[in-house]
Amino acid sequence: ATAAAAAGGARGSRADRRRGDDWRGNVVLANARLGRLLQQDSVAGQQLLSEAAESLPHCLPLWHEQVEWAWRDDDLDECARVLRQCAVSFFALSQEQQHHYLHAAPGPQLLGLFRKLLRIPQDTTKLPAVLSAVTPRLPSLRRQPLLWLLYCRALQVFAAVGSELHAAFESALCACATLVDELQVWREYLALGLQEALQDETSDMLPALTDRLLAKCRGSRENPLRLFPRLNQTLQQVSECLPRLERARCYERWARLLPHNVFLCARAIQLTTEELDYPHAKEQVADGLRHHVSCALLWHIAIALEKFNGTEPEIRWVLSAALNELPWDARVWAEAVEFERQYGDEQVCGYFFSNEISALYLLSSSYRTICVFVVLCVVRDVMCVCV
Repeated sequence: ATAAAAAGGARGSRADRRRGDDWRGNVVLANARLGRLLQQDSVAGQQLLSEAAESLPHCLPLWHEQVEWAWRDDDLDECARVLRQCAVSFFALSQEQQHHYLHAAPGPQLLGLFRKLLRIPQDTTKLPAVLSAVTPRLPSLRRQPLLWLLYCRALQVFAAVGSELHAAFESALCACATLVDELQVWREYLALGLQEALQDETSDMLPALTDRLLAKCRGSRENPLRLFPRLNQTLQQVSECLPRLERARCYERWARLLPHNVFLCARAIQLTTEELDYPHAKEQVADGLRHHVSCALLWHIAIALEKFNGTEPEIRWVLSAALNELPWDARVWAEAVEFERQYGDEQVCGYFFSNEISALYLLSSSYRTICVFVVLCVVRDVMCVCV
């Protein structure tokens, strides 16, 4: 019992140290990203991350960020160097073994180290003796998504692509605890699909992956306030590399697959209006309002579209419908006042505002006070103009 308690305490202390390393590593990571954002100095940021990785060799976010910076800069030599250091840091190696893996080991042997860390089955009869003799420092790393992503990047750097790379990404998705955690894996998985689509126009990998992702989001119970912003950022990074017309089609399809995401709907409408297809944009707005009848953003877009490409009765109908759904929205009130100044008369203005002010009393007292104040101000301005 004493031995079991001691072993449990040792495991707990190791877990506490790893959590502490992750926390300190994330602080360094935030500082490096902030420095790159403010100064655009990738060399200083990489040096900071490298020094931090030497102090915290088991902090996966630091290794992953270094590899991604080198990958984004198309520096494959630096990417390979960091991957070698990362793999070696998780093994108890002699100086001779460290020198071999850091400078002389071929790519397949480095991949063998990652497979050992992730407990991927390997043919032991074909393993070189130098690889069979090493053991990982940490026993349980298979459930670490960032280590799987580092393995995926190692596969790409050392030219081992194909079914093995896709299987590694699928395993990385399985290693995630929540869908929000999966989005980091999906971002790089979609980048792979985009790369294949740019190389082969007939490839259907990217649409298949995005449809899978949106289907998972549609059936997920994750908090949309946490899920949707990260999802939108992931999809936006993918769409920026597509032609404009293809981008518009993608957002329209994504909005149909995930109708409760307002950003996807609004972005699809924006891209459609940039193509000057206003009738189709109005159809998209109407479809979006069927799912988000109280969404102020979609009503604002609907009003702007009708004012730009609609008749007077259509504009009045949209303003009336918007005020029925959003009696607290000052921007809609301002649009209505401006419209009545141009096309209404004194009697229309009085009738319009008397009916809408009475609707304000259905709101809570705080909203009602604010809205009544706004309405009284605009009524005063309208009456001055009409007189």
